Amino acid sequence: MKQKLLVASLAVALQSGVAFAAFDTSPPADTSLADAAACIAMFDSPECLSSEGVESFFNGVSVAETAYDAGLSLASSNAALATAEDAVAEAEAALAVLAADPDVTELALAAAQADVDDAALAAEIAQDLVDTRSAEKAAADAAVAAISGPAASAGVALANAQIARSEAQVLAATADTAEAAALAAADGAIDAAEDADATVQANLAVFQAAQEAYDTDPTDANLAAQTLAAQNYLDSRDALAEAEAAVAPLQAAVDAATAASVEADEALAEATATVTEITAAVEVAVQQWETHIDQEIANREADVDEAATELTGLETAASTAEAALTEATTATTAADADATAAADALALAEAATADAAAALAAAEGADAIAVASAELTSAQDAEAEAALALAVAEAALADAAANEATALAASEAAAALVTSQEVVVTGAQAALSAAQTEAATYADLRDDTNPAAALLDSVLTGTPAATDVVFAISDTHVAAQTGIAANAEDIATNAEGVATNADGIATNAAGIATNADGIATNAAGIATNAADIVVNSGRIDTNAANIALNTTEIVSNRADIDTNATNIVANRTSIDANTAGISANRADIDTNFNAIQNNSMNISRLSDDVDVLRSGVATALAVAGMPLAPGAGWGVAIGTGHFDGESAFAAGVTYRAEKVNFKFSVGSSSGETSVSAGMAYSF
Repeated sequence: MKQKLLVASLAVALQSGVAFAAFDTSPPADTSLADAAACIAMFDSPECLSSEGVESFFNGVSVAETAYDAGLSLASSNAALATAEDAVAEAEAALAVLAADPDVTELALAAAQADVDDAALAAEIAQDLVDTRSAEKAAADAAVAAISGPAASAGVALANAQIARSEAQVLAATADTAEAAALAAADGAIDAAEDADATVQANLAVFQAAQEAYDTDPTDANLAAQTLAAQNYLDSRDALAEAEAAVAPLQAAVDAATAASVEADEALAEATATVTEITAAVEVAVQQWETHIDQEIANREADVDEAATELTGLETAASTAEAALTEATTATTAADADATAAADALALAEAATADAAAALAAAEGADAIAVASAELTSAQDAEAEAALALAVAEAALADAAANEATALAASEAAAALVTSQEVVVTGAQAALSAAQTEAATYADLRDDTNPAAALLDSVLTGTPAATDVVFAISDTHVAAQTGIAANAEDIATNAEGVATNADGIATNAAGIATNADGIATNAAGIATNAADIVVNSGRIDTNAANIALNTTEIVSNRADIDTNATNIVANRTSIDANTAGISANRADIDTNFNAIQNNSMNISRLSDDVDVLRSGVATALAVAGMPLAPGAGWGVAIGTGHFDGESAFAAGVTYRAEKVNFKFSVGSSSGETSVSAGMAYSF
């Protein structure tokens, strides 16, 4: 049974090696791989294949696994930190863009700044996680470096060999895939080149036929056909050259991929040989190991005691956490009630302030205004006190909520630890039960009165046939001692119990797996909640600062309202004086309005007269500008004139004689018409 347990443990260790990352595959400097294998074969050495030696061997495997897991966790944390730092940079860039926008609102800027703060907080949390993971990685590396003794070193060597083989398997698979892809591409290029060559041969035949036709009948049509065939032939040769040129690099890629695949296969073979060597040594050791039953039982009892003690402590801690959660929930409920009452009181105070302000605005007379102002001041004082009380209550509620969230996370974490430890206790008890059963079996086989004992000493090689003989003789001896009938009955009862236990073990295994998944999910949720609590705490602090700032501004506003009340009284006196002046001004304005109306009418009439006057002047200028027609007798003359924006045109007839001149004209300007006539006589 012990041999079967060890073989199963070895199989688990070998399978878990597939998930390892790259480590140095050589054991520590104080031992060689050959020494480790030799130690495993020497079961008489307490450093090798005693119970402690086997535990040391698997401890070496565990230490290597822990170092690998720590490396993976650190790499993941570094990636998360890089992402968080990128988020900070993006948030700061967005804030800078908004700050440069002249139309941005204060609300948008505040939101962008909040994004920057949140991103910075997330980056700080990520940095803390990186620091923690770095410390864990350093501790794991130190544990690997501290491995000593051939058994533990052999465990590390086995784990590292499994790592190398796993990586070699991945590289070999990748190389095979690349080689297949390169071969496919090269085959395609070769097929394309062969098709291009066939096209060249076909076009050459067409060209030769066209050339022969032209030689026989040199017509233009045959010449055109020959030219086209020649061009097609040359084009197909160019295509063939391109296809052949494409084959060379693809063939080179195939050669490189093939070489890489061969190299990867060689590395895989070497890594597999190393694993096989270590595994063979371990299997030989397992087959030759004499069980140390007493030490095994002592170890398992110690495991049960340790697990039970730890479970008791965890249950006490869980109970304490649950009580703290209940207390925190009660405190949150009370704080919420206080905050609600404070909010109601503030609403009443604000309504009272609004009523007092309305009363002050409606008050008339110095006495009434003074009374209303005092009432407004009192209402403002009450409102400020209510606002301060609300701020205090909300801050207390925020603290209580944060405390409740922390208590909830602690309670859930404690419960998860209890559940996990219960699984550990169950496993430890099952291991103890198995060891006790094994001890009873071997005690019976070692009993001097049992003929199987002598045979057992000579067949400890663990072969199945020898084991069957031993147990057959043992069964015969037990039957002789206890009676065949009683033994048969016990065997039947045990068979039923074994079947029942098998079903129960299967059910428990499924439940344990489910619980493990749930614990992992809860742990992730608790970590997320913890990060959210940190973020919310920062925001609560910001809100508290804003509330304090609002309280200060309320006090400032109250002083401003007092000043405004005084100014309102002074303004009312000035308004009364201005009212009388406004009445007098209104009478003067009415008088001036009537005078302005009369003046407007007179000005309108004068404007019309001025327009007519300007037109007349322009017309006179036009008439004056008409010259007498040259020479004696009748003639025609025209003229034009312009004055102060008015233009005029005149036309008429003239008469010139030796002693007499005569002129008659008609003029027009802006709708106004003028007529003139004149005569000159010489004595």
